[in-house]
Amino acid sequence: MFLATVDDRVSSTAIDDMGNQGIHLVVPESLKGSNETCYKNKKNVITFRAFFDEEISFKRPGCVEPE
Repeated sequence: MFLATVDDRVSSTAIDDMGNQGIHLVVPESLKGSNETCYKNKKNVITFRAFFDEEISFKRPGCVEPE
């Protein structure tokens, strides 16, 4: 399951709890790489780019219309 957000205030504990439930948090690249958030080193936090490139187009190729 994926939860998309632009919130920069999701706590480390909440992210860990989500990870324990199999939930991936999807955030903008600027937040994932920021030292101001706790997203950087969390394995269950991915960027929108990774979500669309890996989860949508690679793992679910029938979901994306060819150009």
